[in-house]
Amino acid sequence: MSQTSPASANPELEATYDLLAEIVLEADARGVNPTAAQAKTRLRDRFQGFDEKSYGFSKFLDYLTEGATTGKFQLFRDEQGHPRLLAKTKTLTADDVSELHAIFGPQNRLRSDLWAAFVTWGDRDHRFWDRTDGRAIFVPLNEEGAPLWFTEPLRFAEISPVTMKQQMDWMRAFAAEQSEEGPSCSFWGLLVTMPALVHSRRHC
Repeated sequence: MSQTSPASANPELEATYDLLAEIVLEADARGVNPTAAQAKTRLRDRFQGFDEKSYGFSKFLDYLTEGATTGKFQLFRDEQGHPRLLAKTKTLTADDVSELHAIFGPQNRLRSDLWAAFVTWGDRDHRFWDRTDGRAIFVPLNEEGAPLWFTEPLRFAEISPVTMKQQMDWMRAFAAEQSEEGPSCSFWGLLVTMPALVHSRRHC
């Protein structure tokens, strides 16, 4: 025996889902997949007095979950576990979710490096989003558009990275020089559990 969905049985509830679908489509046109919190704020702005509890839902997420079954919009979780809404006509790939997370980072705040790429003044830098490393980069150019490290090589000094082995050697040397008591013993105790990194043993 088929069951009637709450939305189809309640015209007012169905009207809220129609309005929410419009909100999601408007956000999609701006390249945004709104979070549940953002969707609720927009819905309250457009539907005065909206409260999911008046339709029998204890939580807004329950309201969204039911709404997704109507096919008016889609519901998914991003890599941080936050529920987000997606237009019914759009297909979200795993790469989309990863890029969304890479751009916004934790708590859905726009990353500082990406923000700087948009708002830093000057027209002699090209700015790019590196899809592989997930970061914004600046490429300084001369007036002809050539990278400055080719046209002005003396301006730039190459930075040699400190290797993991060098860092571990420093850490071992530091631990070996400390007194027999205190936090250094705990640190050394941790190091000796990693035989691949420690070549000698010391007991506190």
